Amino acid sequence: MGNIYKIENHDEALKIWRRKEIQNAVVIHVDSHIDFTDPDECFYITIANYLNYAYDEGIISSLIWVIPDESFSDSSIMDDIVKEISSFFRFTKKNKHKFCFELIENKDFIMYITTLFNLDLEKIKVDRRALLLDIDCDYYMNPKIQYTYSYCFPDNCWMKRDIFCKAIYDI
Repeated sequence: MGNIYKIENHDEALKIWRRKEIQNAVVIHVDSHIDFTDPDECFYITIANYLNYAYDEGIISSLIWVIPDESFSDSSIMDDIVKEISSFFRFTKKNKHKFCFELIENKDFIMYITTLFNLDLEKIKVDRRALLLDIDCDYYMNPKIQYTYSYCFPDNCWMKRDIFCKAIYDI
């Protein structure tokens, strides 16, 4: 097992990756938010765009965005995602387990959107030695990603920690 860091804000991950001099890694981004925004809107590093900077610096070479199953199975949510990112990601293909995109400015940068239980690193051809796992706790709180904030589900957790940990371990 590699290094594990517990951090408050996602953009702190970028500092760690820089310090570790990571290059050409694939990031598995388990989150209710993409955290990769339109590059034209990146004026400074935030929790909403730190993956842009990781891409620009060659730290990450592709992105696997793991979203809650309920969001993935909702066609209106997926349509909204495709529309929201269409100014910087080009939709290329989909199947029942994943959506695939390429960055408009660099077709070699691929992003997959999938769910935890459909994450198949063999099919995506990921080198496990160059893998970053980035988990945001809002993933547990927001089964539908259009609900941006955890307070939308104050007494609820849609996935139990032990189920999540087993799924990650099995990857």
